Amino acid sequence: MNFAILIPARSNSTRLRQKHLRIVNGKSILNHLVLRLLNSGVINSKKKIILCTTENKIDNELIFHAKKIGINFTTGRENDMIGRFYNTALKNNLDYIIRVDGDDVYTDPNLLDRGFKKILSFKKKVDYLEFKKIYLGLAPKFFTNKAIIKINKCIIKDNHSTGFGYYFSKTDLLKKFFINYNSEKKKKLIYFSLDFSSDLNIFQEVLDYYGNKFYNLSSENLINFFENHKKIQNLFEKNSQNRSNYYSKTNKILLKFRNKRGEVINIKC
Repeated sequence: MNFAILIPARSNSTRLRQKHLRIVNGKSILNHLVLRLLNSGVINSKKKIILCTTENKIDNELIFHAKKIGINFTTGRENDMIGRFYNTALKNNLDYIIRVDGDDVYTDPNLLDRGFKKILSFKKKVDYLEFKKIYLGLAPKFFTNKAIIKINKCIIKDNHSTGFGYYFSKTDLLKKFFINYNSEKKKKLIYFSLDFSSDLNIFQEVLDYYGNKFYNLSSENLINFFENHKKIQNLFEKNSQNRSNYYSKTNKILLKFRNKRGEVINIKC
């Protein structure tokens, strides 16, 4: 059984350019994320972590940095994130893929272990697994090689650089399983991803408070810290409109598939 963490990342983001290379407390965002992932019980080597970036020249620096911190990398077309995942899975003969977005620096290694062990228990009878009722950016997503092969075959190639995850979670092509992280309603409008410059300030607050303890910090601790930290709440409120506009736009993408008869199927998100 072969698996890897795939980190989709590109430098040409319209919101926060080259965010994965931004330095906070002497380390890049990508390095902070890798150090956090290495606290997982199922990840025993940096070589199990693969940066999935683009062929664009602007990402050469990102590739160089991946080599420097000791993780693998693959490249592909910027607008075809699913194709990048597909080619990476085939090249590395992966049976299972753990997806962790490059701006999800708070990803909980404990949830990584929990989710991966759960999808393994299904013995490939489940194609895709995701945590529900959890703040954005805390939990990885999990799928089999069969899932990426099936999706890559059925989608109509378009711009999949943003919102490509919906092709897995919103389609009936896959057998899916969802874990409810929490039965309670989310209390506040907070996110655990780096989308805007103010998010770097929030991350700085977290590192200033926790130091190296951050790398093994549970999602429960992070949620409590975010929900009760007045300065962080103020930063979220100042940027709430920009963030709301962005996610509203992302959630309205149109998914385009072909069924077995070659007919086009559109799914609105």
